[in-house]
Amino acid sequence: MFVDQPTSSLHPPPISTLRINILPSTMPPLPPLTSEERQWLKRYYGSEFHFLASYGLSIYKDEAREEGRTILKALMSADDEEVEDGNEGNQEGQKEGTKN
Repeated sequence: MFVDQPTSSLHPPPISTLRINILPSTMPPLPPLTSEERQWLKRYYGSEFHFLASYGLSIYKDEAREEGRTILKALMSADDEEVEDGNEGNQEGQKEGTKN
């Protein structure tokens, strides 16, 4: 039986009266990175650890890793758009070069 005792700031409650709520995490485990994501991270950052650290995130915290995945997907998407834009520019440049 637990007895609620008044506590003061000078004396913490006895350990026997503390109630600790230990529950498993409510977040589902993160799925592994796709091979494309791993390759992109290796190319630009060396590893997921270095990528997360560059954004001040911890590889040991699921919430931070989830935020990192969101950033990663946005960066990969922007990178894909640049590649597409760059290829179009190169093709146009080659066409213009052949006209001269």
